[in-house]
Amino acid sequence: MAKSYNIAVIPGDGIGPEVTAEAVKVLKTVSDLRAPAMDGALEFSYFDFGGAAIDSQGVPLPESTLSACKSATAVVLGAIGGPQWPRPIDKADPSKGLGPRPEQGLLDLRKALELYANLRPMGFASDSLLDSSPLKYDVAKNAEFMMIRELIGGVYFGKRHEQDIEGYAFDTTEYTVDQIQRVARLAGVLATSSTPFKTIHSIDKANVMATSRMWRKVVSETIANEFPGVQVEHHLVDAAAMQLVKNPRSLNGIVLTENMFGDILSDESSVIPGSLGLLPSASLGQIPDGKSLIKGLYEPIHGSAPDIAGKGIANPIGSILSIAMLLRYSLNREAEANAVEQAVRKVLDDDELNGFGLRTPDLGGSNTTSEVGDAVVKALRSLLKGLNVADSQPPQHLIAVRPEGRRGMTISEKIIYHHAIGLKPGQNIKPGDMVCVNVDWTIASELTWVGMDKTYSQMGNPGVHRNDRFWLAIDHTVDPRIMDKPLTKRLVDLSTNFAAEADLVDFYKPNFTILHTEFYRERAQPGQLIIGADSHSCSAGAIGSLAIGMGAADVVMPTVTGETWLMVPETVEIRFINQPQFGIGGKEIILKVLGKLGRNTVAFEILVEYTAPGLKYMSCDARFACSNMATEFGGIAGVCEADEITASYIEHRKNPEHKNKAVYYKPDSDAEYAESHTTDLSKIVPLVALHPSPDNVVPATEAAGMALDGVFIGTCTIGKEDLIVDVLVLEAGLKMGLRLVPAKHRRVVQASVPILAKLRRFGLIDALQTKLDSILVLLDAHTA
Repeated sequence: MAKSYNIAVIPGDGIGPEVTAEAVKVLKTVSDLRAPAMDGALEFSYFDFGGAAIDSQGVPLPESTLSACKSATAVVLGAIGGPQWPRPIDKADPSKGLGPRPEQGLLDLRKALELYANLRPMGFASDSLLDSSPLKYDVAKNAEFMMIRELIGGVYFGKRHEQDIEGYAFDTTEYTVDQIQRVARLAGVLATSSTPFKTIHSIDKANVMATSRMWRKVVSETIANEFPGVQVEHHLVDAAAMQLVKNPRSLNGIVLTENMFGDILSDESSVIPGSLGLLPSASLGQIPDGKSLIKGLYEPIHGSAPDIAGKGIANPIGSILSIAMLLRYSLNREAEANAVEQAVRKVLDDDELNGFGLRTPDLGGSNTTSEVGDAVVKALRSLLKGLNVADSQPPQHLIAVRPEGRRGMTISEKIIYHHAIGLKPGQNIKPGDMVCVNVDWTIASELTWVGMDKTYSQMGNPGVHRNDRFWLAIDHTVDPRIMDKPLTKRLVDLSTNFAAEADLVDFYKPNFTILHTEFYRERAQPGQLIIGADSHSCSAGAIGSLAIGMGAADVVMPTVTGETWLMVPETVEIRFINQPQFGIGGKEIILKVLGKLGRNTVAFEILVEYTAPGLKYMSCDARFACSNMATEFGGIAGVCEADEITASYIEHRKNPEHKNKAVYYKPDSDAEYAESHTTDLSKIVPLVALHPSPDNVVPATEAAGMALDGVFIGTCTIGKEDLIVDVLVLEAGLKMGLRLVPAKHRRVVQASVPILAKLRRFGLIDALQTKLDSILVLLDAHTA
């Protein structure tokens, strides 16, 4: 039977009603699109609170508001307070003192609901915001921690005495062992929710305060006894305050502290992303277990900002991200919480990250509160549609132990086996078998979409299987010099219109990325099965996925149905052993393989797998070159065995959806390869391929002195690593006094806008453009 979840909304004062309206708009969108998955819809009730309640009912926390909050599943709060409160009890008689403060209502609400812990995540909702931080880019980058503040103990709730006639006042800090234990347990649960466990940074003033000495002792004992393996580091509060601005990454993990210290430090940390309007918070009275509904109070960390109230320019991001915390902690809806966070990221990401680039005035922009909220809803709808389809998919059943009697399999065969539909228990697959498989992703460019569109139209424009699993990048016909040509315009418009019609999550405008570059960097995961309408779709094999290029019409079927038929191919193994010399990268390695074995020979129209211990010396960018050029080798895919290097590479991704579904396959010791060839990486020297074939390979020394008409750095095998090396070599040559020979063309294609942005941050691009002036031409990202 469908349930309903009661959400109490208390907008409060100042900008509270404005930002809360956008947060509720987002939460209603989740309810509208995901009610069946959540087994019930959300119902919203509104109540006065804070200054607004003082004006309407004489108290900051009316009984009706408190009762509603107690019975609600969760509470959404805007902000409270303002300069007009507290007001004199009697304007005609100041001796009667002042009336209630709005803030007292918040303290009373926390106490009444027994909300003993306040969670404030500090991080960057978008990497684009790093430029907004008052800290230097290199200091702020990758700073991310969850601050847990004990909420209903300490000096704010201890004995107090207001100033008396003798000029005496005091506040008392009081804690019990139980109060400290329960918040320490919450820290332990959050620390162990990820692998590896997060470090807990416990903050106190143990060199002075008795309560801090007890705090340190109880936290240490609780974590050691109940959460073995979790590291605890103790910091004095003044040292922690310094680290927040000097090296905030040193506090990455969980920051655990008592009430007043947490109040101060969390406000200090909120400045790191560049605006108080960006960060959310959750106040909880139970430890989330991922199963039970727990009550929580969710609010942005900022105040009521009366100076901008009513102007429609307040930043609603902190309030919207609080909704993500509500979904995660009170409703146990991790997928929807992540979708809200990714929608916010899309809205804040700038052109470098293919986002909307919206900014309210606090971030130097001109967008209104409602414009930002509407944009988040737009991005969120696309993501939630994808979740609805994902819910209808049967789960992929992974077999951890090899069944008795099953033949030895290659990596690629295991991926096909685990994606196969309708296999009987114990059934084998082998080369030559026809198998129907589920497909994780399809990818295409504007040039291949025009071919796909013909088949798609003949099918009656049936829609895509998953709008969040089709990657469409405009990259093939978009040389900036021909963007105004009719054919280019038609191809771009065709893809753009389809992306809007299908509500694609991953649509990339002209010159943002070569089709497979950012797909490999940000989407493909080990163990996935990917079908692409491009011969170099195999590039995603660099991180251990099976990525196969097909004809445009053939890619339409998995795009529309999520399934396709494959004939299990044979596989050739290329074993890498030993460590390459310094400076030898992926291109030299694959050229060595091509030069030794030849193109369209041992790998012709079969799968290629790169295995063996030499892989541990190859970065993912080096593997990318090898997987990409499996096409030149003659293969239909090039799969690198995924390992710790792969795991580290995909860990940087911001969206958990694109790193937590990885499956790491290894070939069986008795895997049946068509052929196996070994390449000793330690014996590879710098190589070049001479015209007219990529397997016409000679040592670079044999090509020394060759007259060159120009230089082109790029191609679709390029990665960030290659460009950095190329730029550093060129810069080193110039510093040595070498001169550039006359040449008509010198061009660099940086593969993607994010890669170019990183090179700029390293200072490499600006340095080169200054030195080479018009000689070096930086083109946008397109396939050469």
